[in-house]
Amino acid sequence: MKTSRVTKGLAGRLKYCYGACVKRNCNLSANELSSKVYNNLEHVCDNHDNCDVAWCYNIKAKKGNKVYVAPREHRINREKDEQTYLQSRKFFDQYTCVEQMAYCNHPFDTQMNESLNQAIANVAPKSICYSGTNSLCSHIAMVIGIHNLGHNGFFYTLFESLSITTTQSKHIASYLHSREQQGMEKKLSKKNLRKGECEDIHRVNLP
Repeated sequence: MKTSRVTKGLAGRLKYCYGACVKRNCNLSANELSSKVYNNLEHVCDNHDNCDVAWCYNIKAKKGNKVYVAPREHRINREKDEQTYLQSRKFFDQYTCVEQMAYCNHPFDTQMNESLNQAIANVAPKSICYSGTNSLCSHIAMVIGIHNLGHNGFFYTLFESLSITTTQSKHIASYLHSREQQGMEKKLSKKNLRKGECEDIHRVNLP
């Protein structure tokens, strides 16, 4: 039996707002962060009295003499759907308390960890058992070395330690340079994507 009144779209929006607020305000104390994160529920309920102009499109729209229309599934109408609000508030009371914010209040980013896990999975697929072999250690060490030094730095350091001369091989140098460029472009693309993340909204000029 379905007990949750929160839709998938609304749950995704609340999750995004929660994570973005925690990351954006990691320099605040646990008490201040708790208040900031809890305000996301009011934001979803179209109460923007305590919103920051840096991220609230409603405030930005008003300042630009525009009207902001958010996707319906990203908003809670407290008058028409009080049960959804109460259910959402129950979860926010649990996960925005000061004790919970003390766990979340750190400057570290888990995206790097996820990236390394994916890179390791590419060279050591879970469908193949490397347990108990030197192959697994070698694969993981290669991923970490490339992450820390880059393709050029890692492989030229490796070649030097093995007394392998690569000065005559233009193909190796060209390949490593292209992989280095691909990695830099990928990081830049992800950075720009995160910077440009925003809600799927419609802005209509006011008459």
